Amino acid sequence: MSSVGSDGTKPDVPATSPKKAPFIRNLWFLIGSAIFVIGIYVAVEFWEYSPMGNSLPNTIQHALIALTPILLAIWIGFLSGWGRRGLVFAGLMLFALVGGAIAAVREVEFDGDMLMTFHYRWEPTVEDRIAKHREEQGGAALPAAASEESRAAFHEAFRISPQDMADFRGHNREGIIDGPVLSTDWTTKPPVEKWRIPVGEGYSSMAVVGDRLITIEQRGDQEAVACYDANTGVSMWEHLYQARFYEAMGGLGPRSTPVVDEKGRVYTLGGEGDAYCLDLFDGKVLWHHNLLKEYQLPNVTWAMSSSPLLLGNHVIYNAGSEIGQALVAYDRETGRMIWEGAGLSRASHAENLCGYSSPRLATLGGKEQILHFDGAGLGGYDIESGKTLWFYPFKNDAGVNVAQPLVLPDDQVFITASYNHGAAVVKVSADGEKFNATQVWTSPRSMRCKFTSPVLYNGIAYGLDEGILMALDPVKNDVKWKKGRYGHGQLLLSHDKLFILTEKGQMVLVEATPESWQELASLQVLSDSVKVWNPPALVGNRAFVRDHHEMACYELPLANDTPAAKTPPN
Repeated sequence: MSSVGSDGTKPDVPATSPKKAPFIRNLWFLIGSAIFVIGIYVAVEFWEYSPMGNSLPNTIQHALIALTPILLAIWIGFLSGWGRRGLVFAGLMLFALVGGAIAAVREVEFDGDMLMTFHYRWEPTVEDRIAKHREEQGGAALPAAASEESRAAFHEAFRISPQDMADFRGHNREGIIDGPVLSTDWTTKPPVEKWRIPVGEGYSSMAVVGDRLITIEQRGDQEAVACYDANTGVSMWEHLYQARFYEAMGGLGPRSTPVVDEKGRVYTLGGEGDAYCLDLFDGKVLWHHNLLKEYQLPNVTWAMSSSPLLLGNHVIYNAGSEIGQALVAYDRETGRMIWEGAGLSRASHAENLCGYSSPRLATLGGKEQILHFDGAGLGGYDIESGKTLWFYPFKNDAGVNVAQPLVLPDDQVFITASYNHGAAVVKVSADGEKFNATQVWTSPRSMRCKFTSPVLYNGIAYGLDEGILMALDPVKNDVKWKKGRYGHGQLLLSHDKLFILTEKGQMVLVEATPESWQELASLQVLSDSVKVWNPPALVGNRAFVRDHHEMACYELPLANDTPAAKTPPN
């Protein structure tokens, strides 16, 4: 029964607002999500200090990007109010877009600050580019058809000159190069590219002696110790063996650098622990050990990375153990084991704190010793027995100690790392046969070298502090300046100039002075690179640069055609 008024008419009914569609009513979710994602993303961009450099902020930004399609899916599924057909269509579209983008990616590559670069399935692989290059060269390299007479003649004439880089980072692994004075005017007379070739993956540097260049690469499921003509880049020989190390963040391939001795022998260490001694003439195997298998050791997170150390008739390898302190010495000629460090003699090897630095020689407390910075800390070791003389614990959360230690005056040693651990100076003293290591200072905010090693010049340490060049007085922990964003690249010292190969593939010269940052010259030399972690080699005025995809040689201009001269000592 309808209601009517006293005059017989129906009363007015108040008008009601039309009901909003759910997808409009719930736009607050999309708007709020967008504000949240964009706001946090922008805020992280202005994060000035992170204990792990830019890695943590970049990881947060990647997580926000990955969160976006998830938030959109939640809105579509629960808040849009769409019917079954709309939900199915929208879901399929979102799935196709996200799934197609993922399927198109062959590999995700991370740089030292965790920034991602995508490699797509339609791009040629490293193996494709090497195969094409070899085809253009006329085929793959084969060992030379050697007679014993030609082998003997090669070794009779073999010499290592002062300017050669037969060892990792040059003489005593200090990153100091003997050679001519380089011109800083790259505008009038720029460096000249002599050759460029594709190479297999990995982060090995190059040993260059005379006309031969040796490096280590990944070739499919094999590692290759590869010898090239340093003048042309043409392959001379290769030694391949079954080994493949891969982890998602660092990528694929071996990490350490070959070392050449005065008798023309090459010593290498692969990512999975293969220690080889090869003939430089043709790559003939002289002896072989696998450190991980022989000592029943697990590999480290980022692969075996230490370069062998030549010492008298010994070659020293860093095998690692759960306490570090695990060097092992072999006879250079026969491969016979001579001594092993205290860490290797333990019954259990639940983890491996091998670290990623390489052993070197130093005289501390009046005694010449092996100085090594492994994953557990810094130690001094007896040359004849491998006995631990002293040890200073320095372990970060990631177990990553990479940088070569710097020996300072007054028996002090400077070490640096990242991962919220910073730097420290340790003083080594001797009381008869007993050695002590005393901390002088330590600071988590001092120079933080993640993948690079610093150099020392006139008492000042120059290194990449989380990707920014820093000049530091290491005795006083006094920062002179910090400027120049070169990423997690590598650097050497030539006279009073820092020769830097940046993480993005630029070759840069910087004045080595505590007064101010002065960039003198720069040139992009590895144009398609996103991470250059391979240390360069500088031989005379030839710069050899490499990343995990290609290798090139540049002839650098000289300062007024000056003759070769030695970099002044520290």
